[in-house]
Amino acid sequence: MKQRVYEILYRELVENYANSKGRTNTADFWLTISAISFIYGLITCITGLVSYIPYGYLYAVSFGGGILIVLSILLCLPTIMLMARRLRDSNNDPMLIILLLVPILGWLALLYLLCK
Repeated sequence: MKQRVYEILYRELVENYANSKGRTNTADFWLTISAISFIYGLITCITGLVSYIPYGYLYAVSFGGGILIVLSILLCLPTIMLMARRLRDSNNDPMLIILLLVPILGWLALLYLLCK
């Protein structure tokens, strides 16, 4: 099972990072999104724990924030392409990804389409 998880994450984030023509099923999509969220949360928790060290707060927050910014830049394109493939797999137009630009209602509509 663990080997399959690594294969899915490698395929979705590395091999198909700029491929919007394929398809992504629901399980692979949510597994990848969960892994990305887990990594963000882990970095945030570690940064928060390190901030309790005296005189290390400024360094911990800036270092953790820097890691999160770099991770966001690196995962921006793969996440967008993953959403486009998921929209294609649910028989919707991949250009509906533009709903990300509409606050709250667009995000809810996109979430509904990604769950289909």
